Formats: sequence, C-alpha cells, structure tokens
Amino acid sequence: MEQRDYLLSQIDQLGLFIDKWLSAFKNIENSTQREGAILSFNAELQKKLNLDLSSILMKTEDQLIEAIETNKLSNEMIEKLSDALSSIAYSYLNSIDRNQLNTICLLLYRYINEHDATYSLERDMKIERINHSI
Repeated sequence: MEQRDYLLSQIDQLGLFIDKWLSAFKNIENSTQREGAILSFNAELQKKLNLDLSSILMKTEDQLIEAIETNKLSNEMIEKLSDALSSIAYSYLNSIDRNQLNTICLLLYRYINEHDATYSLERDMKIERINHSI
C-alpha cells in the first residue's frame, strides 16, 4: 500500500512539473535555454518514471505502452507527457529525432483515444497537426 501511495505521489509531482515546464518551455526562444529545459525535463522523467528521452526513443510501441501501464499513468498524465514530447519534437532541428518523437506522441494520443471514454476535439487536432508534420 505504501509503495502504491509513493508511486501515485511521484506521478502527481510529475504532472505538476510537466504543467510548469510546458508553460515555461513555450516562452523560451534561446536554443541554449531550450536545451537546458529539455535536460531538466529528461532528468525529472528519469527520477519519477525511470524513463528518459533516449530510452523512450529506443522502445518499441509495445514496450512504451507497457512502461506507461506499469507506471499506472492516468490518461490525463499520458496526455501531458505527450504534449511535452510534442513541444520537444518541434524544437529539434534533427528531423529524424523530431519524427521519432512525433510518432511516439501519435501513439500516446491514440492510446488515450482508445482508453478514454471522453472524446477530445483538442486531442484530435493535435493528432492531425502531428500527422501533417511527419
């Protein structure tokens, strides 16, 4: 029980971090500051979920879904994570990394659509935007 409570607490803290991080990241124009913000995001992911950007990029779709389910992320948290990954993808100059992250975002948004009883027009718009950029 304590382990579960600790895990839920870590996930809640990650959600708050992602909200603050996304808000700040969208206002950064300097590429050096963006890189620092991405490193900060990466460290927080590693600390809270034992995942980082490089491991996310290396996982198969099934492995990524398994990691999300193992960490018991809510649909809301998965969407926040996807939003952050999407923001990072758009900041990458390397089109290979950008496309890989966008593909992961699509997977996560579609996973939410399949597992969430609530339809989201905003989520569908995100999926369309990513589809057009790949």
